[in-house]
Amino acid sequence: MAIPSHVLLYVDDPDASATFYQTVLGDLPVRSDPSFVLFEQPTGLRLGLWARHSVQPEATIAGGGAELVIVLDDEDAVDERYHALQQLGLCIIQPPQDMTYGRSMVLLDPDGHRIRLLEPAG
Repeated sequence: MAIPSHVLLYVDDPDASATFYQTVLGDLPVRSDPSFVLFEQPTGLRLGLWARHSVQPEATIAGGGAELVIVLDDEDAVDERYHALQQLGLCIIQPPQDMTYGRSMVLLDPDGHRIRLLEPAG
């Protein structure tokens, strides 16, 4: 059986991206070096931030072509997180909205990767 375990995002500045994801995830990385930062979630999923210039084979795609979805666990969490992230001046491209799949908002990381914060519909 093959089980997906990592999401790797190619970033220009791993330190700046690590600061962004610490804010959004509320967690510290489990590994950090100049070209790679790794976050490990309680679910076991690992989020790697890999310096674009060191990716082998060379990365040819920039951020924004997909979304990283972060599920929040209560119905007020999307709005609360929106207000907190807005106060920090992060790039929010969709304020909280009720969608067919639940309440969500979308923000961009420093490299233009889309992050959707979601409270799934019942």
